[in-house]
Amino acid sequence: MPLPTEGTITFLFTDIVGSTRLWEAFPEAMRAALAIHDTLLQREIESHGGYVFKTVGDAFCAAFASTTAAVETAVAIHLGLRNLPAIAPDFPPLRVRIGIHCGQAEVRDNDYFGPTVNRVARLLSAGHGEQILLSQTGYALIHASLPETIHLLDRGIYLLKDLQAPEHIYQVQHSDLPSDFPPLNALNPAITNLPVQTTTFIGRQKEIADIQRLMTATRLLTLTGSGGTGKTRLAQHVAAEQTEQQGIWQIELGPVHDPALVPLAVASVLNLREEPNRPLMQTLLDYLKDRSTLLLLDNCEHLLLACAQLAEAILRHCPKVRLLVTSREALGISGEQTYRVPSLSLPPVTGGIGNEDLLKYEAVRLFVERAVLVKSDFLLTRANSPVLARLCNRLDGIPLALELAAARVRAMPVEQIETRLNDRFRLLTGGSKTTLPQQQTLRALIDWSYDLLTLTEKALLTRLSVFSGGWTLEAAEQVTPGPIHTEGEASPEVEIEEWEVLDLLTALVDKSLVVYDEGAGHSRYRLLETVRQYATEKLTANAEWETFRAKHRDCYLRYVDEHRKQKQAPAQEDVLTAFDREQDNLRMAIECALEEEAGSAAEPPHCLRFVTGLYDYWYRRGLLAEGRHLAERACDFTRKMPPTGARGKLLRLTGNLAWAQGDLTAAEGFYRESLAIVLQGDQKLAIADVYYSLSMVLISQHQFAEAHEFVEQALPLYQEEQDKGGMASCYNEFGLIAAETDDAPVAFAWWEKALSLYRELNDTMGSAAILVNMGVRAKQTGQYEQARQCLLEALDIHQKAAFRYGIAYIFENLAALAAAEQKPERAAHLFGAFTALFEAMGAKMPPVASEKIATIVAELRQTLGETAFETCFAAGQAFSLEESCAFARKG
Repeated sequence: MPLPTEGTITFLFTDIVGSTRLWEAFPEAMRAALAIHDTLLQREIESHGGYVFKTVGDAFCAAFASTTAAVETAVAIHLGLRNLPAIAPDFPPLRVRIGIHCGQAEVRDNDYFGPTVNRVARLLSAGHGEQILLSQTGYALIHASLPETIHLLDRGIYLLKDLQAPEHIYQVQHSDLPSDFPPLNALNPAITNLPVQTTTFIGRQKEIADIQRLMTATRLLTLTGSGGTGKTRLAQHVAAEQTEQQGIWQIELGPVHDPALVPLAVASVLNLREEPNRPLMQTLLDYLKDRSTLLLLDNCEHLLLACAQLAEAILRHCPKVRLLVTSREALGISGEQTYRVPSLSLPPVTGGIGNEDLLKYEAVRLFVERAVLVKSDFLLTRANSPVLARLCNRLDGIPLALELAAARVRAMPVEQIETRLNDRFRLLTGGSKTTLPQQQTLRALIDWSYDLLTLTEKALLTRLSVFSGGWTLEAAEQVTPGPIHTEGEASPEVEIEEWEVLDLLTALVDKSLVVYDEGAGHSRYRLLETVRQYATEKLTANAEWETFRAKHRDCYLRYVDEHRKQKQAPAQEDVLTAFDREQDNLRMAIECALEEEAGSAAEPPHCLRFVTGLYDYWYRRGLLAEGRHLAERACDFTRKMPPTGARGKLLRLTGNLAWAQGDLTAAEGFYRESLAIVLQGDQKLAIADVYYSLSMVLISQHQFAEAHEFVEQALPLYQEEQDKGGMASCYNEFGLIAAETDDAPVAFAWWEKALSLYRELNDTMGSAAILVNMGVRAKQTGQYEQARQCLLEALDIHQKAAFRYGIAYIFENLAALAAAEQKPERAAHLFGAFTALFEAMGAKMPPVASEKIATIVAELRQTLGETAFETCFAAGQAFSLEESCAFARKG
């Protein structure tokens, strides 16, 4: 049967009410019943001249050229379902609802699209099982020529979900079908003042489900959250679903500034008048006492006490009334349930995600839909999608901020909007002129919240802006106390004391200006980036930025000093994790130290202490480029300092980072400069460390004789100081030199001594280094299984410690092992994974190692062919770290 494509098309949509419960309770019977249902619907639709153009689960979507035929089909379907034999004992009849609507529709790929299709779907959702609903356009086409057995019942005018125009709905009736149904699942405009929405509602499915669940268990639910998170729109959407209420009324309190006028605002919406010699509150309570009503009290944060008193009175005297409240802070009364509204879901900013998947994130979808409203040809493209992902994250997924940014696409591309976000308070203006003033610009939005704070709350909020990436309570207690400045002048009589910080911080969380995140074993606070920029401006205007930035620097310098004292391996893992959490704060603190001390000759400067304390973290986490950059900046301005041991250590650590990056020439230069300094002192371990470091870089350059001399000078110094870790390092170097000179038995003997010492010290990372060396040499001598076991044991250690630098080299050696075992596809995958991880760390291969890899890769290209090699290599590059490690173990 041909698909109707011209003129007015009548659409008939069906679905089974409660089908999910039936599948759970009667899976076999439901399977049989659904087969009968499908056959019956297909037969009746086609026999009446209809066309089934889509089925989704148990739902049918059909198109007719005749409205009369569609209505007759609906009645025939219900009559047929009522006459079906029982499927199984206790299995209830299938309760199908049907919606019918007429209009024009766009045809594409044998399917229909457009507003007409959307409306019939919403009409269907308003109905109940065994009910047939007909729209006004359908009624107009059929009411004058109805079959004698069919009648139409006027159900009135309703607002359908997400549709702007209301719908006059009719119920199709037949003498052999039920006619008594509950109220429709839609809002009657006569019992609500909820606004008709002019834009689509995006996402929030989890939040809607959560709020609906909570509303069944409480009569007072307060939606809290920072300004612009969409509390009002979400509350309106949920309220519109409460169709069982006799009235749903929104009371907008944003424009109300006098607390005494709150009851009047409610009474005005309900069209109540004051009565002589009677309090308005009493009139209000008497009116609501026996009514099943939902009141939406919107924007209550500036009238908390008055709203709390109103809510408490209603809860006490009006048992059928429910309250849905939006406020940046809870009302704080008995019986109140709160729900914090989060920002919209955000995409990753690392890239590599397609446009279709990107649109699954609510923030992206909102931006795109709103952008199309102001620029109809706006498209999400491969070029602008990474920029849009960054933009959504920088705006913290705040709906208002996204809508204001989307409005700018009429004048500039997404790329330009993103680059201008550093001045977001000028960029993000021009909201709807009909909204509240505090919701028309981003600055006004935060001004509204800021102006409601006390003096001490304002001071704490601005001082918290010196943190980056969040903070702990302990850090806030160290950084934020002190006298409060107003207009650049100190007020010694007013200050924040350390004991006050917790209460003030809690108040800011309650007011939705600070976000509290509770994790496993650690709790943190953070500011949304928009709030942080606003608070930074305020702190700078009060001439306090430099003061509290210095306090922040000192706080994290103490943090680094305390954590670097933990030397044992298990504790070291905890330190790395702690530094991960504080990475943004550490970066900010060391940047502060470098900027302030560039011209200082103090000993030791703060930046030197930072580099010394963070070196292991940078090295083990593979942050080589970042660590070296900061360390070299520290070296540059400490060259004017006296040649002390601290400076010698700084040079050596900087050399280690350069060596790890494969920059052997620079590394050797730092080591020799360090050696010249430490030889002037009497610190034997410092001298031994530099000798050892020089041996490393010389071995990498195949200068084995000179490397051997440096190890021979380092070992007795370590032995004299009883430094077993240093001794093990020297044994390892002797093993490397022996292996490179083709003396495998001697190499393994040295490595066994080193491994024994490392295990005695419980130094897992040292043990892993030895295992890698043993694995490499075993591969070279054809002992492939021993090589694999050594390398995989080392991989386990490195992965547990998240030591990216070590993992990168294990991938390289496992790739070389796979090539030696004639497993070219596996080798290409592993080389791809190795290359991606190594490049991500900002590292490069030493020339000798690079030449070896190039030789193996050339052989793999020849064996596999160029196309096959590139396919495997690219697949390896695309692996996540976890996927790479899992692939490596499959060997």
